[in-house]
Amino acid sequence: MLLQRLITGAILLHGGFLQLGPNPHLGQILLQLLAPVLLMIGFGTPYIGLIVAGTQVRLAFSGLADPWTAIMLSGLGISLAMIGPGAWSIDARFFGRKHVEIVKK
Repeated sequence: MLLQRLITGAILLHGGFLQLGPNPHLGQILLQLLAPVLLMIGFGTPYIGLIVAGTQVRLAFSGLADPWTAIMLSGLGISLAMIGPGAWSIDARFFGRKHVEIVKK
């Protein structure tokens, strides 16, 4: 999961740096640069994953980005939101790691 977070965050950071103009707004900086960094360190992973997924779906349908890259990043964001950050993350340090036990009857 660490690798998934790092790769997704790196792709988003690369795209964020490419899209910043000469005079970026604070909201643009926060969405395009802070969200990937938070995703990479594993802080607020379910929420950031949903933000990434929603943003990428919007970009895919608006035609502002390559649709296949946006669909791939949307899928990665949804999967990170569902499975969580993993053991090596800030979320795991703050809130503890969640374990699911399957009980057989």
